[in-house]
Amino acid sequence: MLSLISSIALFLAAHILPALPAPRTRLARRLGERVYLLAYGVLSLLLLALIAVAYAQAPRPPLWETPIWLRHLTLLIMLPCCYFLVATFTTPNPYSIGIGAKGFDPENPGPLRLSKHPLLLALCLWSGAHLAVNGDAASALLFGFLLLLSLAGFPMMAAKRRAPPFPGKRLSFSDIGWVRIALALALYALLLWAHPHVIGVDPLFTVR
Repeated sequence: MLSLISSIALFLAAHILPALPAPRTRLARRLGERVYLLAYGVLSLLLLALIAVAYAQAPRPPLWETPIWLRHLTLLIMLPCCYFLVATFTTPNPYSIGIGAKGFDPENPGPLRLSKHPLLLALCLWSGAHLAVNGDAASALLFGFLLLLSLAGFPMMAAKRRAPPFPGKRLSFSDIGWVRIALALALYALLLWAHPHVIGVDPLFTVR
């Protein structure tokens, strides 16, 4: 458990320090903006891998029992989670984390009418669902941390990336998009297949 706490603390420190204007400016000037962003991304992935290893090795003292209906609810929540993850990488976004603002059309913002922060919403749904369905101390620590991190990201991104509001038209199905739905369903099926092989738990088996 100490390794899990330490790895989470390292991940948090690695994201707090570069967010401060002075350290970020110095690093970006020394390394160059592109190298800095690449190095920061690689470091984040390595720290996430460290957290995953520590979580896999952490003891799992039970804290609460998980009813079957909650396991079904988790499977249901993962559908919009996959959609918002797909939306993150298929929608130009000047408001939040994603593929960037290039090509963004405020008249046709697509799924940004649902949320201007699809990646944060996907992380929030994923971590919240997994926090509820895994009733042990290690899961509470990991998914609770990720849930708080994603929730804190909404006001932080809103303050950091201000952009003009798009026209307040009603949400239409064209904003959601058939292609995004198809990609989300494919991702959902892939995750269901990979989960028992990578994580060691079959989410479909646990709801029977």
